[in-house]
Amino acid sequence: MDVLISKVLVPKERTTEMRGKQKKIVERKKYPGYIFVEMEMNEETWLFVKETPGVAKFLGDRNPTSVKPPEIEQILLGDVSTTATTAPDIKIKFKKGDNVRIKEGPFESFEGMISEVISSKGMVKVNIIVFNRPTAVELGYWQIEAI
Repeated sequence: MDVLISKVLVPKERTTEMRGKQKKIVERKKYPGYIFVEMEMNEETWLFVKETPGVAKFLGDRNPTSVKPPEIEQILLGDVSTTATTAPDIKIKFKKGDNVRIKEGPFESFEGMISEVISSKGMVKVNIIVFNRPTAVELGYWQIEAI
């Protein structure tokens, strides 16, 4: 099969997560549930890949969908950009307008609304009410929780 199947690609990306109070860099699949296979398409290779444990089906099933070369190049370039020298992306599950509660720091137990998400720093700006005045505070995304 080495002659017929030339490449198998599982694109991954590095992200930063907070577990407890520690930052952890984790590697996650960029497209969960998908693998990209460069192969000579025939009945033998189709069955070989389909019978591989963990492969549910082909995109397009009986007539698998091929990915255009520019699309694969974009996927590959996305992988190359996440080398050890670049900072990993920070996944922030909050978005502008979300109502949140501050769970640590000097404003613990205050509730507010997110006015800005700063993904590059892993920070969010939250508008809270302090002494009956709206106040914007900048917090780490791990310091808040959704309500």
